[in-house]
Amino acid sequence: MENIMKQFVEILRNNPDKAYDFIANNSHLFSKGELVYVVKELLYGIYYEAEYGLITTSDYNKILENAADQLEESYEE
Repeated sequence: MENIMKQFVEILRNNPDKAYDFIANNSHLFSKGELVYVVKELLYGIYYEAEYGLITTSDYNKILENAADQLEESYEE
């Protein structure tokens, strides 16, 4: 595992409230493939939580809708 990915995994495990800032400040250090992998794993993690009833389907949909809104807003500017 590459150093930057190791650092991100540590953030996710030990200080998850800093994950957004870590990606925002260090995204240029990840390869495109690594960032795609992070996105896929986060999406799967949210799906898993909903599929097994750990969050509601409504929560799952709200999370994805919020992400869609943020992406749309970002690309409309």
